Order: sequence, then C-alpha cells, then structure tokens
Amino acid sequence: MKCHKRIGEALKCAPMMIVASCLGLTLLASPAFADDVAAGTSASQGDSSAMGVSTTWSQYGQCEWAIDQGCLVIRPANGASSAALDYYYMSAPWSNYEDEILSVRFEGVVKVEKPAYMFAHLRNAESIDLTGLDTSSAVNMDRMFLACESLKSLDLSGVDSSCVTSMQGMFSDCSALESVNLAGLDTSNVSDMAVMFARCSSLKSIDVSGFNTSQVLNMNVMFEDCSSLETLDLSAFDTSKASVSGMFEGCESLRSVDVSSFDTSNVSNLVSMFEGCSSLESLDLSNFDTSKATQMQSMFEGCDSLAVVTLGSSFSFSGANSERLCSLPASGQDGTVAYEWRDINSGKQYAAEDVPNNVSAVYERQMVEITGKWVESKLSKVEVITYAGNCPVHHDIEVKDIELARKKHPDAKILIHPECKPEVSRLGDYVGSTSGIMEYVRKSKDKQFVIVTEKGVADRLERDYPDKKFILIKNNMLCESMKLTTLDEILYSLQHEVNEITLDENIRKRSASCIERMLKVSK
Repeated sequence: MKCHKRIGEALKCAPMMIVASCLGLTLLASPAFADDVAAGTSASQGDSSAMGVSTTWSQYGQCEWAIDQGCLVIRPANGASSAALDYYYMSAPWSNYEDEILSVRFEGVVKVEKPAYMFAHLRNAESIDLTGLDTSSAVNMDRMFLACESLKSLDLSGVDSSCVTSMQGMFSDCSALESVNLAGLDTSNVSDMAVMFARCSSLKSIDVSGFNTSQVLNMNVMFEDCSSLETLDLSAFDTSKASVSGMFEGCESLRSVDVSSFDTSNVSNLVSMFEGCSSLESLDLSNFDTSKATQMQSMFEGCDSLAVVTLGSSFSFSGANSERLCSLPASGQDGTVAYEWRDINSGKQYAAEDVPNNVSAVYERQMVEITGKWVESKLSKVEVITYAGNCPVHHDIEVKDIELARKKHPDAKILIHPECKPEVSRLGDYVGSTSGIMEYVRKSKDKQFVIVTEKGVADRLERDYPDKKFILIKNNMLCESMKLTTLDEILYSLQHEVNEITLDENIRKRSASCIERMLKVSK
C-alpha cells in the first residue's frame, strides 16, 4: 500500500520521475508530460553528471530541459555547447510545474531573445543562477522575475541588457528579495521602468547608481510599496523625459531620497509621488519645475515626519493650473498636531496651504499650538470658547528636558504628546496622541524611544514590544487623577449599581457624542 501511495504522489508532482516500485525500477511519466511530448516536444534518456542521476529530458526547440529534485535545468540539446531558446511569454512547458521549481540553472550557453516573463510566478524558487543565459539580443525584460516570492537574492552582474528597451515590472512582487546585484546592467536604451521594483517589500537598499536613464519615458510607481527601503540615491538619474507619478508611494521606511538632480520641466503628472513616505525627514526639490504639471494631488500625503523642504523658483503648488493642487503636510498622522512652515532665511511662517509658489527657499516644519483661536481660524461661522487649562504631567516638561534626553540617548527617537508646550513639541521626532505614538512604534524600525507622556504609555509599549527599549522622559510622569478610578471599581459599580451620577439629558447626549467620536477616531 505504501509503495502504491508513493507512486501516486509522484505522478502528481513531476513531469518525469524515477520511482522504485515493489518489483524494480520503473519510469513514470505524468499525463501533462505526455501532452508536452504529443504537442511536438520529444523525450530522450541520457546521463547528466551535473544532475547526478540518469534522467529523461524534454526537448524545447533547440534546447532541452528537466526538473530534478526541484531544480529546473535548461541546456542546449544533442550535446551542443550553445543553442537558441525560442521562448515567448510564458510559453515554456515547464510553466505547468511552476510550483515544484525550487531553483533554476543553465548548462552550456542558452540564448534567449524574448526573456519577458521568463521566470514569472516561480513563487517557490529560492535561487536563479543566470550563468549561461545569453540575452545579448534581448529587447524586452518586462516582468522577467515577476512574483518570485521566495527569491531572497539575485545576481544580474553578468546579464547583457545592452539592447533592452523595456524593464517594466522586472522585479515586481519579489516580496522576499533582500539583495539584487545590478552592477553592469546596461539601461542606456531602456524607455520603460514603470513598476520595476514595486512591492519588493524586503529590500532595504538598492544600488541603481549605474543606471543610465536618459531614454526612460516611464518611471511611474517604480519603487511603490518598497516598505523596507530606507535610503535611495538617485542623484545620477536623468528624468528629463520621464513621468514619475507614484514613484515612491508607500515607501514607509524611506528616510532619505536624493532627487536633487530630477528634471521635471516636462512632467505633467506628479500625483502621489511621495505619498505614504511616513519616515521621510527631508526633501530637496530645488531643481523641480512644475510649470507643466496638471496633476499633483496627494504628492506629500502621509509624509508625517517631513521636517525640512527645499524648493526652487520653478516649484509651484498650483502647477499649470490656477487652482492649488497640493500642499506640504498640514498635520500629523492622527490629526492632533498642526504644522506651519517657516522660511529659515526670512523667518516668515506659513500655513501649509499658503506656502508661496515659485520662491526659492528652505522651509522648516513648525509645531502649532492648537488653541481655540487656531481652531476657530480654520472653521467658518464657529465661535470657539476656550478654557485656559493644561495637563500638569505634560506641562511640566521643559525644552531642557528634551535637550538632555537627546544628548543622553542620541540613537533614540523622541515621541511627544501634543499636550506638551509648543516649544517642547517642536523638538520631537514625532508628536501625536497616545494611539499615534503606539502606531509610530509599531511601524518603526528603530529600537530606542524616549517617551514624553504619561508612564502608563511606556509600560504598555514595554509589554507589547519587549525587543525595543523605552525611556521615560522623567520618573514622575504619572497622572494620579487617571489612577483614581480602577477597573475593579468600575466593575463593582456596574454589578451593584452604586455611585450613580445623574446628568441633564442634553449634557448626557452631548457628552456621549464626544466619547463615541473619540472611540471612532481611535480605531
């Protein structure tokens, strides 16, 4: 029974396998393999010292292929040293077994003129050795490695791409890819790099310094959702002909990107270019010319850490339209903190939506105290009545406390609650509500944090993230009033219906709406 079971399993998963039956050595061919042969390919048995077994090869054009213990091997047929492989858009017979392929290699020299999609959807392949692959005549490498979800590293240093004109989506959805060697890759004739590295969510760095992009027309969403990418040097990029919408969208770990050389004078679409780059701290856009831009919506949406922006005399938030299309970030992630932008030379401060067009200047983000008058200025026909109070726990924090923490813990991010004084909040790496601080820690790759709020927040973070270090700004950051009511007391009151508080119905309804709104926002 065991023998028959194993034979059945072998029939399901391989184009040709050697299976030891109860009576001797038996060659088994799957129905799919039989179909390949009937369609015009041929099978031949031969010894391969490289594979280490006597196996059966399937012919495909001038080449032959086999899968041995998960390794797809492609080689010239009939013992030749080189041959052309007439591959075209996932037409190869081994695509029927893409889930069983764990690695790929070549024997001899295999010349491919159309390698687009050649390794696409080999989702379980952990290595692809390109030695022996001749792409000297190839013009299209679109989605060549699309959705190779298990591939952690890739070496393209020996790949000839001198004739290639399109690399659209070449590495897209390689979610496990941690390193890719692009040295020597010739991009001088490439016109399309759209979606090239999109959703390579494990890549922390990409060296594209050798890229020649002078002919590129399309860079849209080129690095979209590269969520682990921390730095990116594109100082050598020529974008004079390229569209760049959504180019860095969703790069939430990106702290710095050099786009100082970008020529955008012919660009019409800058939509979502930096959207979701929540860790980005500074941008030099001094060379950006938006005079022809008609779409710039959400260009800086979600850039919650952006603190310094350099603009040039040709940068207009209105682009080619009279209507303002975008603005610098106006508030923090959770909307509890307001930002204004100060021209560091003139000292003038601007609301985010009022930063002037076509002015060369360096702008620094400033925290704004959200007072009643500030709220009132943002609302029409609303009178805001304020109460001059404060939270004593946060009010006691001084600028010197932050400066000392910065000196003692230079590698730590300083997270500040917005109830602190404005001059204190301005010194933080992040300013936000309790839930905002917790969300920041969750997303952050940093390991040390100075917590500038009530001790209970630090305690919760220590419990949830034991691999990270949390330093409370002061030992006495404890709100005694918040501790007066305990869960035990609430439970007792509910069980015994004691300590009832009676409110006017109108006040009760208004209070309930505030609580409901708070709960909704906190989700």
